[in-house]
Amino acid sequence: MSGRTRVTLSDGRRVIGYRKTLRRNERLPPERRPELRLTFMLPAPIAALTLPGIYDCATVDADGLVTVRGRDRGFVLRKAAEFIKGVAAGRTLAEPITAVLFCPAHPGPTPSSPVRQGFRDGYTITVACGAPAVVVTRGTSAEPVVAV
Repeated sequence: MSGRTRVTLSDGRRVIGYRKTLRRNERLPPERRPELRLTFMLPAPIAALTLPGIYDCATVDADGLVTVRGRDRGFVLRKAAEFIKGVAAGRTLAEPITAVLFCPAHPGPTPSSPVRQGFRDGYTITVACGAPAVVVTRGTSAEPVVAV
């Protein structure tokens, strides 16, 4: 039985199995996760009706550039979909909205671990009448990531 080992844990229990099953990688707590930014331009018909300012987690500037910030990818995408659903209010847009999710380089989970690379991911936000009103897909994929 290669690969198997007998291990005595600190509480006295004996475990027979693979070493990797004893180690659990915990997710980083939210306060230690890097801040993600999803940015996109509002289409002209909606940008003309939207005032610059802060809406929940979304910030809109005078040119119609929307920035949604958060520490969890799903949270950021849901908030963007909810923002567009509220702003579009029953309109159907002819063109999908292209969004970019940006994560800066950030330190690893321990002080001795190397710096983790940042990333940029592209998303497509489609607005339509009916249910679901807003669908977010990753890149050119047809599989929805978020549907609100």
